[in-house]
Amino acid sequence: MRAKDYNYRRNPKGNAGDNNFYDKLKDPLNIFTGVLAVGTLALVYVAALQQSTLEKTDKTLRIGERSFVYLEDVHVTAYKEKWDLEPIATNSGTTQTVDFMYTLRCGPPLTELGLQSSLIGPKQSKILGECSIPIHNLELLWINRGSVEISGSMFYRDTFYASHWAKFCRQIRMPVDPKTIAGSQTIPGGMSPCPDAPDCADGECKP
Repeated sequence: MRAKDYNYRRNPKGNAGDNNFYDKLKDPLNIFTGVLAVGTLALVYVAALQQSTLEKTDKTLRIGERSFVYLEDVHVTAYKEKWDLEPIATNSGTTQTVDFMYTLRCGPPLTELGLQSSLIGPKQSKILGECSIPIHNLELLWINRGSVEISGSMFYRDTFYASHWAKFCRQIRMPVDPKTIAGSQTIPGGMSPCPDAPDCADGECKP
């Protein structure tokens, strides 16, 4: 009897508490509130998923449309008294550059072209400038098996106002006497990237 009395005092209504809980679950208002909460969470999830998808799509479109500038070639003209080197930059993007600036260096002897500003339209190329190497310096390079180097840095913003920069470096070796190829635009031995300064863009470039 004591055990029974104890249980009675502990829960005088028997299982009424449990029944009250289940009754609440069956209440239409509570059911509606629960469904509404679940629906709200589902809508929040779908909205977040759509936002993430839109951001990824927008980023992909920007990458495909933004200006992208790189060194396409270096035009070389050999004269009797000098060589003229003209680096050609190309914008492969579908929008123009904004605040395009660049610097050039070539040699020997070391010649620097200070900071220049310009603009490159979509799918267009531009000669960045001209570096001249005197013939006597070329003769010394040929004798000592040296090479001509031309390098540059390019800074610009795209139409989405993101900043970019790129670096390039090319070396030209001379397997023959430079005097023998005066007037030519094809240099024997060709041109190659500088092994110690590879081309780079944006995050690839070291300070």
